[in-house]
Amino acid sequence: MSTITPHDRAAWRARLLSTLKRVRYAPDPAAKSADFYVALGWISAAHCLGAISIVASEHLNDLALNASEQRAAEFTQQRRQASARERAA
Repeated sequence: MSTITPHDRAAWRARLLSTLKRVRYAPDPAAKSADFYVALGWISAAHCLGAISIVASEHLNDLALNASEQRAAEFTQQRRQASARERAA
């Protein structure tokens, strides 16, 4: 029998979504990587404690991975643009 209450589930959900937003809007690659692994930890813990289902866990893992990959692509684009500006100068 789970001791997780609806309030606990809502708190986990809010914390997970907050962490996923940090992954998406990380100011630099190191912060993005750190927040990505924090998000995976929260997702794993939430699933293990019964706060989220396996389907929700997989969905959140996909969201974290997509946010991380998108942010990494943005960082790569920023580096390319900076290099192009340096060459042009």
